[in-house]
Amino acid sequence: MHRMFFTVLIMLVQTSQFAMAMDNDGAWYEGCPKEIHNVFECKQHLEGEIVKKYPALISRKDSNLIIKLANGRVKVLANIRDEENEDQTQVFAFVKYFPIIQYGLLYVQFSEGGSYYLIDLKTGVRTLVRGEAVLSPDNRRFAIFNADVIAGYSPNILSVYMIGTKGLVQEFDTQPNEWGPVNLKWSNNQTVVFDKLVCCENLHNEKLVLRFLGKDITKKGKWSIAN
Repeated sequence: MHRMFFTVLIMLVQTSQFAMAMDNDGAWYEGCPKEIHNVFECKQHLEGEIVKKYPALISRKDSNLIIKLANGRVKVLANIRDEENEDQTQVFAFVKYFPIIQYGLLYVQFSEGGSYYLIDLKTGVRTLVRGEAVLSPDNRRFAIFNADVIAGYSPNILSVYMIGTKGLVQEFDTQPNEWGPVNLKWSNNQTVVFDKLVCCENLHNEKLVLRFLGKDITKKGKWSIAN
């Protein structure tokens, strides 16, 4: 029992050291100050910053998230906190706003771990993407990523969604067990660069790219991971 405890402790320290090495001077989580040490508190902070900048877009009433859609309608997301049945817990936060395409990124906290939705702010339609969303330079696609190689509360995700006239169209998706993508960025409209965080005995990262293989970037195509 003690041996298992120290093994887990060492792995957590290694993960922390990796994160610090990736971003020595930055906040522990993008967009949040260093004094925040809880994932959901960080998500609430991000929502608060959006409320300050776009007060007509989102608001709170009785802890429920209220979103004003472009068509004038209102979308209400009710938080669920059930102490007797913790598996039903769902607490929402609006963590990113993409005004040029009228989309938002929602985070939902469960009793353990959490997930993500992209919401079309024109229609209110939500798409479960399960990771952070990064918009491409030409505003045509989202790259989605999530890494949880230690705790395993949520899946490792690397996906690409094309933004269509009728909603999001998934072009690429992989959910590896042994690694997760971190530090993801678009280098151009056809290339996503990221670090492959590999678990577990030898925790390390490798730099990889995800490339569009189609001939016309304006149309749906295939993607492939390469070194």
